[in-house]
Amino acid sequence: MARPKSAVSLCPCCGYQTGRVHSHYVRRLADLPWQGRVVEIRLHARRFRCANPQCPRRIFTERLPATVRPKARRTTRLGESQLAIGFAIGGKSGSRLSRKLASAPSKTNVSLSYDSE
Repeated sequence: MARPKSAVSLCPCCGYQTGRVHSHYVRRLADLPWQGRVVEIRLHARRFRCANPQCPRRIFTERLPATVRPKARRTTRLGESQLAIGFAIGGKSGSRLSRKLASAPSKTNVSLSYDSE
């Protein structure tokens, strides 16, 4: 199970730094395949309490922008890879190539709505 190294996190609302951990949970992320096998990263994520008393957000989840977008179920590099295949080939042939590379998107992710947030 993967864990972030940082002991503190910044509140996405006010920018205050805090190390007060509220709780933990496991995020399951799809990643690029390794030697033709599907890879799932289990990330031990934390929820923090904001240290700023004026902040409207009391509890927030740590952000890992280089690895995964908020609420995403796949890593950014897998999303970029699928997006490149979709733009280059698209359609059923792109889907076949993705399956061959062991990085096929699920039926709910076929639209590749990567830039929504």
